[in-house]
Amino acid sequence: MRIKVPSLMMPRQPRAERHRDEQASQKQSGGWPVMTHACPICKGHGRCKALVDHTDKTLVHVQCFRSTPRFQDIRLVPGQAPPPTRTPAVKIQGSDEKAALAYEALGKALRLSEAHYVDFLHRGLTMADADARGYFSIPGTGTQDSRAARQLAAAASMRASGVVVPMVEARSMGDKTPRMTTGAGIGVPIRDLDGRIISAQVRLDVAKGGKYRFGTGATPRVHVARPLNGKVTDPRVWITEGPIKADIASDRLGAVFLALPGVWSCHEEAVGVALKAGAQRIVVSFDADWKTNPQVQAALTRLVDRLYQAGLKVDVAEWCGSIGKGIDDVLTAGGEVVVRAITVSNSPATPGVLGVKAKKKGGPDLWPDPVPTQR
Repeated sequence: MRIKVPSLMMPRQPRAERHRDEQASQKQSGGWPVMTHACPICKGHGRCKALVDHTDKTLVHVQCFRSTPRFQDIRLVPGQAPPPTRTPAVKIQGSDEKAALAYEALGKALRLSEAHYVDFLHRGLTMADADARGYFSIPGTGTQDSRAARQLAAAASMRASGVVVPMVEARSMGDKTPRMTTGAGIGVPIRDLDGRIISAQVRLDVAKGGKYRFGTGATPRVHVARPLNGKVTDPRVWITEGPIKADIASDRLGAVFLALPGVWSCHEEAVGVALKAGAQRIVVSFDADWKTNPQVQAALTRLVDRLYQAGLKVDVAEWCGSIGKGIDDVLTAGGEVVVRAITVSNSPATPGVLGVKAKKKGGPDLWPDPVPTQR
């Protein structure tokens, strides 16, 4: 006869219920808060995270990176406080107007530095254009003045909107002073069809695992770029990667550009924004290396296929890669951009069509390198 011995360990929630609770809490907090004191399991500092269960305040989910299993639960005794944590930035829920106020205040408090102005001048943007686009410089943490500037900007953002936005963090456990969470670099506003700032991306001065980052807790979004003079002369909507690239190309071509955060990101949102903008024809203008980079080529194929499914006509933009990698580079250099229509017979959904070796019937390469000419 087998005797069932009661376990001395605390019973755990069913997996599905626990994951549901954790996901709900993560949505509210923007992620698991990092513990500011020693982890109750491994006694280490600076990495482990804790999440108080939203249905049972005496239950704490711990994500310990130095023990196995990684996810464990602890039960608080009466009168015991949960582990002190540093609350991460939270996503704005609902109000795009408040988000716009917060990001605009952040940009006004952090003007572009001289070094970043020079960067934009090299890319063909004047100082007035850079200011009009709302770019701002995020200082590092190396000096007391730069740390104070970051803190003042974060406080201005919260004071203007009353909400915490990604890039800004409200500390917990008695320290309510807002701070910025991102590294030094250029802040790039992400705008919607109405021109409101709905998010912001950072172009880091020192890239670590990627040049562009969104703030902690931020959701990557599609950026809508329009000519600064307000004159849209091209009825087509262009899609590229990167908001700065889209801003520059929009002014050069007099067209509306949609900027993806990455070649694989936000395809569905881009299709939705294009339809909402009333677009009938789309020009996809990824960097010139899409013909030789299999990953970019696969992303372009997927995007074009999704645009076709939505009933949109699709073109692909090409140029000589020796003039410039991105569409902003080639337009600034005065090069020519060749736009080729994609039909059902040569849709990228057909395997191999986007490859350099693909041929028309009895004709030359389907996608030959365009001859470098001047505008």
